[in-house]
Amino acid sequence: MDDYLTITAIRSQQSRVKSQGEGDSRLQTPDPRLRDDLVQRALDRALRYLSYRPRSESEVRARLHRYGYEDDVIARTLDRLRGSGLIDDASFAAFWKENRASFKPRSSRLVAQELRQKGVSPEIIAQALETLDNEAEAYRAGYKKAHFLERADYYGFRKKLSAFLHRRGFDYEVIRLVVERLWQEKEGDSRSVVGVVPDPDGESENE
Repeated sequence: MDDYLTITAIRSQQSRVKSQGEGDSRLQTPDPRLRDDLVQRALDRALRYLSYRPRSESEVRARLHRYGYEDDVIARTLDRLRGSGLIDDASFAAFWKENRASFKPRSSRLVAQELRQKGVSPEIIAQALETLDNEAEAYRAGYKKAHFLERADYYGFRKKLSAFLHRRGFDYEVIRLVVERLWQEKEGDSRSVVGVVPDPDGESENE
């Protein structure tokens, strides 16, 4: 409500300036105190928004627009946030990549798409993702999923795991390699559990 009243006061002052014409240049700019107060309020809004997780500059700008702040107030607010290191698209892109790798591994193509939707520039995206290994990320994602497919036969395992990895944005060749690797590991684990019979002398039949 306070933001709304301050914005309304500035717009009302701007309307009076228009109606008084162009004669007095001192009337062309609204009261600087109101403007400074509005920038501080916008900054407080932005800081609350950033307290939940890092954000791209575009996300913060869109959020402030949503609250009705004008472009010059938003620009000054973003300048202050940049100067404090609180918004930095390169750092944000690195955070997003690491967060995805840790919790929801997906392809570089899909991560890039997400970053584009958050307004990050193509140059920053390319730099952030240049070290992302799609096969390693696919294995990380597939390894977790494979634990839920322990009872599946080869056809069911391949079908379900391939579909899962496809939804995570990986291409056919990466999916094929990872599915085969995880199947072999699954089969190897099964043989190690049921295929070794203890020997009275302390050796297994497989040795």
